[in-house]
Amino acid sequence: MINVGGFLFEDEETATQAKKEEEGVRFIKEKASLNNPEVVMKLYKTLLQQNLFTTPVGLRFLMELQSILMASEGVNKEDIPPLDTSVFFKAANVPEKTYKKKDRNYKHAFHVALFFSIVFGISVIGMFAIEKISYDNVNILNYREEIINQFEQWEKELQEEEERLKNWEDDLSEREAELNDTKEAG
Repeated sequence: MINVGGFLFEDEETATQAKKEEEGVRFIKEKASLNNPEVVMKLYKTLLQQNLFTTPVGLRFLMELQSILMASEGVNKEDIPPLDTSVFFKAANVPEKTYKKKDRNYKHAFHVALFFSIVFGISVIGMFAIEKISYDNVNILNYREEIINQFEQWEKELQEEEERLKNWEDDLSEREAELNDTKEAG
């Protein structure tokens, strides 16, 4: 058994195909703007039409794209083509009657996977939102800057306090001098 992307493959040919798909997924993630729903829709439809992904590694990526589209507000959910799992079974040389019989089980599994993909997508969006909201709070990313700012503020406050005390000391010295002058004159 050969492990590729968390999936075990019995034959080397399918494992090699899965490795190619894994590299393709990595390339797409690096180059494509997956936060733009229009780009994701075009990419998703192109990948489906060309049947470029035929292993579970590719299926997982297509489901990821589908969940991004489902979570996007500007996308009509009926415009998102469903995944045809028969493509994956044909590529795996599974006899048609085998996967036709179990089609309902795969639909259920697909819906479960889709649900978790959507939850995962919402979680990622939530993390970005929390990061945006808590930008001003001290965290591991901006603690150094925050500490420097705090020390600068303290230094400013100390200088102001020193100046106030020096003025107070000067006032006391003047009063003392006035008192000494009045004692000597009187």
